[in-house]
Amino acid sequence: MIIQDIASNLYQRVERAERTYRGVRQIWRDTQRDAVAIVSHNSRSVANTEIGAAKNIYTSAQAAFRRAKRDGPRKVAQRPTRYVPAGRKQTIAAYRATLKLLGRTRTELTEVASGGYRQMTAQLSGATEAADTAAAKSGARRNASARKRPAKRAAASTSGEHQPQRRRATRRRASTPTTN
Repeated sequence: MIIQDIASNLYQRVERAERTYRGVRQIWRDTQRDAVAIVSHNSRSVANTEIGAAKNIYTSAQAAFRRAKRDGPRKVAQRPTRYVPAGRKQTIAAYRATLKLLGRTRTELTEVASGGYRQMTAQLSGATEAADTAAAKSGARRNASARKRPAKRAAASTSGEHQPQRRRATRRRASTPTTN
């Protein structure tokens, strides 16, 4: 009888520990998913900003080269600054936008990580009600401060809904070069 009580008590403790650690593992996955969503979205934004600036500078350089070729060496020698491509302002604007976005990414990641940490410590201390309250508070703060894309993913991941896979935009191939 005593052995059965000990075994029953041990079984209950193991079940409780399993539930607790399953909850911690789920919180870790959700936190990781939110962090990956933030990083991937913001890295795409940085890439688009930098690519856009590079395209503008390249277009400006091409236009300056065409203008220099059209005007001839004599006019280029007289006023060389007129043929320098305009790109300084675009480069500075892209740099500032990138720094701003990286700062915002750091802030969002800090909020996600600290919210996940608070939820995990509450779950491990056995206060599941406190963990639910902390999750609701950090989720509300995160949804209010984060941009649309990560906030939508965070809200959907906490509500348990399944999101359909989005189709990736396919790039059109450039026309094949013709031989003359």
